[in-house]
Amino acid sequence: MFGKKQQAATQLVAIPSSHCSAASGGAPLATLRVQTLETFPRNFSEDWIDSAIMSEETKPEWTPELDKENSAAVWAHVVPFLAWLLMMSLLGDPCGMRYLWQTIGGVALLFAFRPWRWYSRPKLSSLPLAIAVGVLVFVFWVGLESEFFKNALPGVSTFYEKYFVDLIHFGTLREPLELGENGLHHYDPRTTGWPLFWVHMLGTTIVIGAIEEFMFRGF
Repeated sequence: MFGKKQQAATQLVAIPSSHCSAASGGAPLATLRVQTLETFPRNFSEDWIDSAIMSEETKPEWTPELDKENSAAVWAHVVPFLAWLLMMSLLGDPCGMRYLWQTIGGVALLFAFRPWRWYSRPKLSSLPLAIAVGVLVFVFWVGLESEFFKNALPGVSTFYEKYFVDLIHFGTLREPLELGENGLHHYDPRTTGWPLFWVHMLGTTIVIGAIEEFMFRGF
């Protein structure tokens, strides 16, 4: 009926080993013979046979070049994050200057490794949804910890802090933030000055955000 396609369908077709069934006894499915067209259901698509044959013919082989490219991609995703953690432990106590060097280091590592090379460019059509999700995350992540929310709904604020903030100490309130000798937080603009405060904001919202995204979602 289909001529060459029927003949091709009876040839050996490599199938991923993850699809190996128990009935095959663990034998490589590449040695199994595809049924002839006469045994397929009538509604079986002819296109499926075309795609199966073409996918086998166009399936790239794993080469040393691909292995090298894969290793480069892994390191580009992992190194900036590990370096950020290392800087956190080596640069001393929290202060504006520490976060300045940490932010500079994070930006330098991102541009040195360029993990975005392995992704297609963002689509403008996805921008509205991305902004909406960002605003929603901001409301739940930052808004619920704001003084306004704590004063307006103290019960909800307490519940949020007990069960959604520190999962290691689940069910307990967080310890008060550690303050500096002047009684203010280490990254308070009255402590660091406004320039270093904005550097800290840039580092916490954009730099480490991008590093973490590539590390945890890049795989």
